[in-house]
Amino acid sequence: MLSLMAGAFDNLHVPVERGATWTTDAPFRETAAAVEAMRSRGLLAVEMEAAALYAFATAREKPVLYR
Repeated sequence: MLSLMAGAFDNLHVPVERGATWTTDAPFRETAAAVEAMRSRGLLAVEMEAAALYAFATAREKPVLYR
């Protein structure tokens, strides 16, 4: 997937970070220990949509990214 995104943001005038994120459907329900474990890994963000995107792509047998 990373190779498909190579160069996709090169012309933007804002910084784009590349790194790991934590995907969870409800970060507010996570335990303090789980939050601290993710924080200690240096993750860039917590996001809630990737799981839904990948589930939809699997159900529809479609790629998440394509050129």
